[in-house]
Amino acid sequence: MKRLVPFALVALLLASCTSEVARMNFTQVSTQDQIFADSVMLHLTPDKDLDLWAEMDVEYTGNGQMAFVMEVSKGDSLMGTFAMDPRECTETTSSYHVTLGNSTEMSQTGKMNFLYVDDAADYKVRAYFVAEGFQELKLEEMALVLKQ
Repeated sequence: MKRLVPFALVALLLASCTSEVARMNFTQVSTQDQIFADSVMLHLTPDKDLDLWAEMDVEYTGNGQMAFVMEVSKGDSLMGTFAMDPRECTETTSSYHVTLGNSTEMSQTGKMNFLYVDDAADYKVRAYFVAEGFQELKLEEMALVLKQ
């Protein structure tokens, strides 16, 4: 019986895990004049929310702003546009952050937010990465990861 309890806990944890359904990698920063967007079509079910994760490895100088801008549509109807800073996560699985003077190196994998899925349907997710106000910004990795 003692061995059954840990096995049941592990099975419960594995059943509650989300899996990656899409990944959008960004190598360039979008501007008002030029958008470098990626999009995916997903069939989502209401039994689980759509978790929005960031995987990033960046170096920057200065205090600027950065965000994933994400548009979500169901059918032909735009449900909303969201902006999320990949540095601001509610939970992380790995994180490395060093700031010396005005320069920062940051590597992080973390959950930024989630979208409530109200019914089973085909959803289109279009996203791009924006940043401004940095003296220098180097993207080694910048990815928006969708999990359900």
